[in-house]
Amino acid sequence: MKKAVLCLLVFVMLLASCFAYAEDGAAPILFRGAEWGSTFDEAIKVLPEGSKVRDLNTTEYWYSVDNLLYNESVWDDSYKGELGGYTYVQSSSLKGLQVAGYDIEELKMYFVYTTGDDGLLIKDSDHTAFIYAYYKLEPKDPDAAYEDLLTKLTKLYGDVDVRQTDSSYIVYEQNLWDGGNGTKVSLLREDYPTGSHYIYIKYSFDGANDLMKKAYDALVLEESVNASSNVEGL
Repeated sequence: MKKAVLCLLVFVMLLASCFAYAEDGAAPILFRGAEWGSTFDEAIKVLPEGSKVRDLNTTEYWYSVDNLLYNESVWDDSYKGELGGYTYVQSSSLKGLQVAGYDIEELKMYFVYTTGDDGLLIKDSDHTAFIYAYYKLEPKDPDAAYEDLLTKLTKLYGDVDVRQTDSSYIVYEQNLWDGGNGTKVSLLREDYPTGSHYIYIKYSFDGANDLMKKAYDALVLEESVNASSNVEGL
């Protein structure tokens, strides 16, 4: 009797896990297998051995996940301040490094700083969280490469969730796929009147918005702490 009850319990648990997976819809989308939110040192381990990776370069402007994935700059949906930085693989290390069979022109990975017990940012690479990355490609046949990548991404992640085109001075064509746990991948094509063509494959996750907001709140706290007893110049 106990054995039958135990078997029934295991069956129910397996069934529940199947429903949970079905509800989520898909497996998480990762950048070369790097876990979102991992530290700088952990995240760059996914790069090929021997890759020359730069130290973090701080940046003062940060945008929401949607803006990062869609090449938009909406000031109402951004943060000003040194929330973290980016790293990139030096061009000499990109030789022979490919994605989906295409040479990579540029590879960047972005990280936000995390906070200490005092709620303030710790601005070093050991206290970072991985939130965003992209490949930039400059294929010899952009039409064929774009269609090939669109087909491959669709096979991997299903039908495109969002597609948009903007035919201003620069012609943009963008596609977005959603994965499990709020993860996303975007395929962007840029065509310039000068004849230049670029393709980007971008990766991020919804949790990046929360990490950026937390980092910004820490900068607000730092400003408040620094100004609390300062009367210089009044």
